[in-house]
Amino acid sequence: MAKGIMLVAGSAVLLVALAMTVPVSALTCGGLLVLLGVVDYAVTALMIARYIERAMPGLLDLDAALPPPPAGRKYLWEYAAGKGGPVPTWVSTVGLVGVGSFLGGVLMLAIAAVRWAVR
Repeated sequence: MAKGIMLVAGSAVLLVALAMTVPVSALTCGGLLVLLGVVDYAVTALMIARYIERAMPGLLDLDAALPPPPAGRKYLWEYAAGKGGPVPTWVSTVGLVGVGSFLGGVLMLAIAAVRWAVR
C-alpha cells in the first residue's frame, strides 16, 4: 500500500514538474494530464479484465451474475487480480501512474485557476 501511494505521489509530482517546464499554459497541461489519467485508467481496467478472462474464463460473467458481496468481503475477480494471480503487477503499476497523472492534472488545473483568479 505504501509503495502504491509513493508511486502515485511521485508520478504526480514528476508530471507536474515536467509540465511546468513545457512552454504551454498550465490549463493545457492540466487538461492533457487529466485526459491521460482517464485513458490510462480505462486501459488498465481493460487489461485486468483481459488477463482474468484469459486465465479464468467465465469468472467475470459469474461475478456479474452473483449479488454483491456482504460488507468486508470481496468480489471473485478481486481475488484473481491480487498478488500471485493471473494479472501481472506491471498492469497495476501502470494504473497507479494513471492515478498520479490524473491527480497531477487536477493540481495543474488548480494552479491555472489560481493564476486566472489573481490576474
